[in-house]
Amino acid sequence: MINACIVLYKCKISESITYRSILEQGVLFFNNIYVYANTENLIDIDVIPENVIINENENNKFLEENYRHFLESCYSSNIDYVCFFDQDSCLPECYFHEVELKIKNEINFLALYPKIRSNDNYVSPCELVDFQPGKVITEPGIISQKFIGINSCCVLNIKAVDFRNILDPRFPLDYLDYVVSYKISECQNDVYLLNCDIEHDLSVASNNKINNVRAVSILNSEKRFIKIYGTKKALFLLSIKNIARLLYSVLNKNYKYSAKNLWEIISK
Repeated sequence: MINACIVLYKCKISESITYRSILEQGVLFFNNIYVYANTENLIDIDVIPENVIINENENNKFLEENYRHFLESCYSSNIDYVCFFDQDSCLPECYFHEVELKIKNEINFLALYPKIRSNDNYVSPCELVDFQPGKVITEPGIISQKFIGINSCCVLNIKAVDFRNILDPRFPLDYLDYVVSYKISECQNDVYLLNCDIEHDLSVASNNKINNVRAVSILNSEKRFIKIYGTKKALFLLSIKNIARLLYSVLNKNYKYSAKNLWEIISK
């Protein structure tokens, strides 16, 4: 049995690419689909399938808290696998076929990750190099190296590991993806890359300027991730990287991070 979790943020359920994809391709593929609405008035449709469970939060609980609530619900019932979804992943038919094939053939896996594309480029999963994303992994099969990746569309075998322990409340939103995938890659269990491409709208991957609040959140989370899970070398290399970012920001006024935000992080 498999459950799915979709987190909506400033996106109505009717506008969610993920939700529409699941309705078109595989609503009956899942035992239950948990939809978490993180702001008001996001549930704008009247007809909802019986296996879709709506959770409307009074305030924004970001990702970690919603994931934890979802996992608690799954562990309290007879569920074997779970899927995490962001609101804007376009799921092709091959995704459901690949997942079903692994489960029906009783492949013993801890996690399945698809190849994620954004703006025509592969962005996830990536090799982990000094606790920074390195080369994108595109060869289907067992992922043998340490890696980090986007949580959206990953499939987790919750009977193999208690994933509540893999979540980290110190990362409520940004870098939670990297924390989860890094901890999964540390486990002594098989992780597979599916032979399937997912188109995903990853806004932070573009060169568009990120608003100050989100920029500081991303930069702080990046530094926190390396401080907690990384090495002294990785932390030193991050300092060099942030200085280079700062110089680039001064030269390029449209750079996604402002010089002010970068200086705030560097000076801490």
